[in-house]
Amino acid sequence: MVSFEEFSDFIRDVTNYTKSISPETDVVHDLGVAGADGGDFARALQDTYGLRLTDDEIAQHFGQERAMTPWHLLIWLWDQADRLKPLTVKELYERIGDIERGTRR
Repeated sequence: MVSFEEFSDFIRDVTNYTKSISPETDVVHDLGVAGADGGDFARALQDTYGLRLTDDEIAQHFGQERAMTPWHLLIWLWDQADRLKPLTVKELYERIGDIERGTRR
């Protein structure tokens, strides 16, 4: 089974996050994964660990990014932050554990 430390390293690599990651770290609000980055993050989870986030989960957690200037993107992300459903590293790690134990797909 993948260790939490290995999973944290994976998240840091995928998100370019340089600080410490705890189980309570929120992928959206703490790591800043949103919009198209959320789709990329979800693909990396599936490719590496077989964890598939549904399109609904991706939209709930990461929102949908549109083409816009960096300034408009910041305003949009700020506005979306309260609407996006939190997703902790612990939740993802537990789902991967379920997959490894064969209790979840």
